[in-house]
Amino acid sequence: MQIAEKGYTHEKICAFYPVCPILWKIVGKLFPFLLERTQLLLGGFLVCNISNTLAMVYLYKLTKAIFNSQNFAVLTLFLYSITPASIFTMALYTEPVFAFTSFAGMYYLFVSNNLIASTILFMLSAGCRSNGITNALFVFIWAVSRAISLVFPLKRTSLTKFLRACFTLAFGAVSCFAIALPTVLHEESQFSHKCIAPTPPSLYSQFLPFEVPLLNISLAHRIIRRYAVLLHVYNPLHKIPALNNILFGGFNDTEVGKIALREWCVVDEHGKGGSIYGFIQGAYWSVGPFRYFTLKQLPRHFMALPISLITVCAVVSYTKHWYDLSKQKKSEKESRKNGQTYFSFAAWPFVLHLAILFLVSYPIINIEVMTRFLNACPPIFWFVASILEGWMNSQGTKRTWLVYLLLFFFIGFAISGAILFPMFMPWT
Repeated sequence: MQIAEKGYTHEKICAFYPVCPILWKIVGKLFPFLLERTQLLLGGFLVCNISNTLAMVYLYKLTKAIFNSQNFAVLTLFLYSITPASIFTMALYTEPVFAFTSFAGMYYLFVSNNLIASTILFMLSAGCRSNGITNALFVFIWAVSRAISLVFPLKRTSLTKFLRACFTLAFGAVSCFAIALPTVLHEESQFSHKCIAPTPPSLYSQFLPFEVPLLNISLAHRIIRRYAVLLHVYNPLHKIPALNNILFGGFNDTEVGKIALREWCVVDEHGKGGSIYGFIQGAYWSVGPFRYFTLKQLPRHFMALPISLITVCAVVSYTKHWYDLSKQKKSEKESRKNGQTYFSFAAWPFVLHLAILFLVSYPIINIEVMTRFLNACPPIFWFVASILEGWMNSQGTKRTWLVYLLLFFFIGFAISGAILFPMFMPWT
């Protein structure tokens, strides 16, 4: 709300990306007869609730298309409607817009094979939340899978198919870069406002009240400099003027060292810095490798335990199923018995994405947000839906205790969040 109302007035709020505040402001302008703050509140309310509804619609359509089962899609929709992170899908947060753009992007990519529509939607998701950039993995999988299907078997490959495969890979690469663009633009915008003084002075001048033309370097140059420092090749390279200009944007260590900057504005001799998002997460929320693995943070780990166990079980059971199936040499149809809809081969890109996201984030992020962090990952709901489906097909005679436990987690977290979060008490 503060970003939509006043912009990025303090570096701490730069951890929040701009797409949602922009949407709230645009929709709020449809009600010019209201006060500005009321416009933003109403705009945010409409955007978030419409997005949450659309997220449910696209999750249903995606599930029905992937598994070819309406009953399974209904079960998935039911679980998403009582998601443990439901308080965030209904509040003025980024979660509903992120879920909608992610689910819709997955649908248009894997069901409609519409790369352009999915790229636009994934770009919006990356402009909502930092983890939106991981949706580029779906485009990578889609492009590589299509290219392989065109080329193999080699005996049936023609020049036309080979060229189509090359174009598919090229368009996939462009799409991946496009999905990363909102993150790059956000970093560049904050760098230009907070590391290079604006003219005339504005709200950003509190960070750096004078001109620093020497720091007019791009994010690409800062990234190259970081890895050059880490690989111990920076010192010899930056001493050559031509290479310094090409690789590092003419970075001058001597001059910049005389200026008191925020530490994230430049890359130090250890390769740290150069990114405002990484700096803010570490400085204000103690995000970093294994920083939350202390006795003090144990209650937060308990808070994240249910969703973590569901994620691990979803990934491990899916992997084990296909490993066992490959050994037994059975077909997919033979394996899809009661309660095994989740194990469809078409679900593997989503399970892989969930596995990578969990493995990368669990040791790093502030662990209590894990429940809503994984809320836009369909396999979470597919796996639980498969357990409910098996229980229903057995007429309530199998795994009743597990079904009750899962429903208790979903409904209990949803109700607890609705009570605790508005009271500003610790929650996910």
